[in-house]
Amino acid sequence: MIGGAEPRPRRQGPSVAHYPARDSSRGTPLSIRALASAMAQAFTVLYVDDDYQVRETVSALLRAEGFRVLEASNALEAMRLIANERIDVLFTDIVMPNRDGIELAKQAQQLRPDIRVIFATGYFSQARDAETLGKLLFKPVRANEIRLAFDEMLQGAH
Repeated sequence: MIGGAEPRPRRQGPSVAHYPARDSSRGTPLSIRALASAMAQAFTVLYVDDDYQVRETVSALLRAEGFRVLEASNALEAMRLIANERIDVLFTDIVMPNRDGIELAKQAQQLRPDIRVIFATGYFSQARDAETLGKLLFKPVRANEIRLAFDEMLQGAH
């Protein structure tokens, strides 16, 4: 006993140290945003829409969020990419010429059972079929709705 203080009993059993994630280049704790970005970079998104302007805008948003993004303007292009690339998320318009996004999602899930699907549509008549296969967003889709859908998907991934 030193200075009248009782020694504290030692804990028995294994000890576990908890360290916050760190940026190895700086040795500083990573922010939640940086962790989310790191997780996003591990995901490849295939965005399919026959409207060039919409495709470019949404793809740019997804890239800004840290995702690797591949693009296709139709289901045939998309299936070629799905067959040859590791695709984690298929984000597709539903109404497209030749083959719709629902048929594309069914074929993609047959080829890659673990692929996640997000649909975008402006047609309520397509909602029931789409919701059985993946997440459904209604057009015009706002950036925060896309972010929320992907945040939910990332949270479910681990």
